[in-house]
Amino acid sequence: MGIDILQTYSSTDILLANEKWVKRNFPLKSQNSTTSFAPFGAQTKHEPHTFFLGCSDARYNESCLGYNQGEVFTVKTIANIFKEDDISTAAALEYAIDCVGIKQIVVCGHTDCGGVNTCLLKRRDLLPKANLSKLYYHLEDIDRIIENNWSYITETVKDENNLLLRGKIIAKLNVLAQIEKLLKLDVVKNAVELKGLKILGLIYDVDTHLVEKV
Repeated sequence: MGIDILQTYSSTDILLANEKWVKRNFPLKSQNSTTSFAPFGAQTKHEPHTFFLGCSDARYNESCLGYNQGEVFTVKTIANIFKEDDISTAAALEYAIDCVGIKQIVVCGHTDCGGVNTCLLKRRDLLPKANLSKLYYHLEDIDRIIENNWSYITETVKDENNLLLRGKIIAKLNVLAQIEKLLKLDVVKNAVELKGLKILGLIYDVDTHLVEKV
């Protein structure tokens, strides 16, 4: 469960934290009062070069790539899974490619992924009983990956108690599976063939904060 901050953290605290964030990240703009700001869209074009598909996990985001604000168009889903029937994610991808003109797609999984762990520990079947039927459906990719690659997973990490390393292998396989799905989409295939769109798979380590290529 998350930390309950609501009893001590108000909307006023959020506004004050935002002001501090502006002063820290946009020092030249915050020399005067915040009321002197021009509309954000009027002074900064929306021209990201990267589409980032990451996990909804709160421990990491597109900032791990080292890019600046405005350079990355971000979509986060549980276990960084791309569902073909998810209209919102598909629409975001189409927009990023055909309207924004992104140059690369980054699919970034991470270690200690809750979605991966749920399937690795064989707890996915319990989800519908907990009124989590949509999550059960969403994680079918992970279960399929584990089933199809179980021999490889257990041979690579023989210690059955080392769930972290086994989970990392599954997370890597999942990144590759999502890239494979993306490459089947016409909008992605056309951009790769005609515009030189690049696709990169990464894994973020929640302990070291480093990423590695898949």
